[in-house]
Amino acid sequence: MRSTESTGRASGRTGVRMSGTVGRAGRGGAVLGVWLALAGMVCGTGTAFAPTASASVTGPADGGSRAYDVADYDVKVSYEPGSARLRGDTEVVAEATEDLPEFGMDLALTARSVEIDGSPAKSVTQSDDGGITVVPRETIEKGSEFRVRVRYDGYPGKDNPSWVESEDGSVVTVLAPVGTWFPGNDDPEDKADFRLAATVPDGWTAVSSGREEPARQRGDRSTFRWRSTEPLPADAAILGVGKWDVERTVLGDGTPLTTVYSAGRKDEFEKYAGRQEEIMEFLAGKFGAYPYDTLVSFFLDSVDDTAPNFAGQGAVIFPNAESEKYFDSSVVAHELTHQWYGRLVEEGESRDLCLSECFATYAQWMWSEFSEGQDLDAKYRREIEKSKDDEEFWRGKLSEGEGVYGRGPFMVHALRRQIGDAAFEKVWPARFAGKAPEWSAMEKLVQQVSGQDLEGFFHAWARSEGVPEDTYLWPGSLRPGEKAARHG
Repeated sequence: MRSTESTGRASGRTGVRMSGTVGRAGRGGAVLGVWLALAGMVCGTGTAFAPTASASVTGPADGGSRAYDVADYDVKVSYEPGSARLRGDTEVVAEATEDLPEFGMDLALTARSVEIDGSPAKSVTQSDDGGITVVPRETIEKGSEFRVRVRYDGYPGKDNPSWVESEDGSVVTVLAPVGTWFPGNDDPEDKADFRLAATVPDGWTAVSSGREEPARQRGDRSTFRWRSTEPLPADAAILGVGKWDVERTVLGDGTPLTTVYSAGRKDEFEKYAGRQEEIMEFLAGKFGAYPYDTLVSFFLDSVDDTAPNFAGQGAVIFPNAESEKYFDSSVVAHELTHQWYGRLVEEGESRDLCLSECFATYAQWMWSEFSEGQDLDAKYRREIEKSKDDEEFWRGKLSEGEGVYGRGPFMVHALRRQIGDAAFEKVWPARFAGKAPEWSAMEKLVQQVSGQDLEGFFHAWARSEGVPEDTYLWPGSLRPGEKAARHG
């Protein structure tokens, strides 16, 4: 049962949700290109994917060293919806992993001042690609903890497709590059504690991922506070400011759930949002216990109908939940699956995208099998027969991150029939929690768990283009004319 703590117009509570992958802040052309590519996928399938981690960054374009590990982000921002201006005051606590005569951070807004351990930096250089290089008055020695305080301001939504806006001026970060609204380190392996205090005018709410703490009101402004329940990479931190309806409930396992709706759209969007508990229980039964302590979901109606869905750590964002053509409960299942396939277990490189997207897309199939009684064997046979002569469908290698939305779920279903449900459900999340393995590691693990030699199967499906041989295309009950087996 869902226990409702409070329901109604969010007078000081917001939420955000979004999906995709993106470049660094400030690199507008690359960011927009990736956004448009993702938007094409979303409009074609109604699904999207979790952010792909970039390679570990050792230095920004301006030459500043990233030889440090961040332990804590303490982010304070104020946002004016009318002017779309953001002012920030962020402290970053880090430990030097090498001597640092200088260091770099991502920040696409204008740095007004930078202090290191309470003293002004010797110099600060801001580059055009969304980075700053900071020179301390004395070299920071390896192993030393240091505190950087940056005061900054600007317009994060200017020429930035990851700053998604609704008609009423509400905004939410979707695939926002590090530095879009607070300074940080864009190395996805550099996880840190995160705290946010966001001040907005009365009638507006600020929402982030993690656990919500009591809001404070002073005059005609309110400050909303959020805290991560476990360390996260800077690109997983989200910010939403809007005039929203916010519902606070709990999942069946006691996990706090914050659901954010565009104002006045709760009744319309609840037909999808109201199934979250059921979907989460189903997914936990397949992939293991939900890996985070909280969940924040956003069901919105942005003015940009190409904005993709997004799964962050402990958060999902649906910026176009009003789209009857491309949005249903299976899309919710897809993004929630990314809490396991994409966040708990990340893909380290874009070539490993199938590790999250093939499985999340197939989870949509599994949800339809469970909730609607859909015969997946019949679906597989029907669609494969329709696609056997479609060269585009079979182009690209899944092991290189290509074809993950089209061919990917078919490969996963064939694998499920090849090794059986018991082995299939044990394969991934529990073994690689908190890691970013390569695709080859997945192949090895599946063979270990199933006790089968699957070299030919993976070569045909994942490492090759074209239609697999019949042996691998029609395993188990999938062969045409075979009686469909009952599974799951």
